[in-house]
Amino acid sequence: MTYAYQAPDPVQNTQTVYVNASILGRYHLDPNCRGLQRHGGGTAMTLTEAKSQGYQVECVYERYGN
Repeated sequence: MTYAYQAPDPVQNTQTVYVNASILGRYHLDPNCRGLQRHGGGTAMTLTEAKSQGYQVECVYERYGN
């Protein structure tokens, strides 16, 4: 399966994102994202905090549509 390129959603460094240690490198904008729900939910933090912990890219489900 292939997807046409879509730019990541604009996110401010102070915006709350959600991460889960089971989903390496990805942050989520929606706490109810199916990716997070499959792994038991996420932990809220700012984008700056998430990036400092290695979460660098937006969730694929959110970026390309659930």
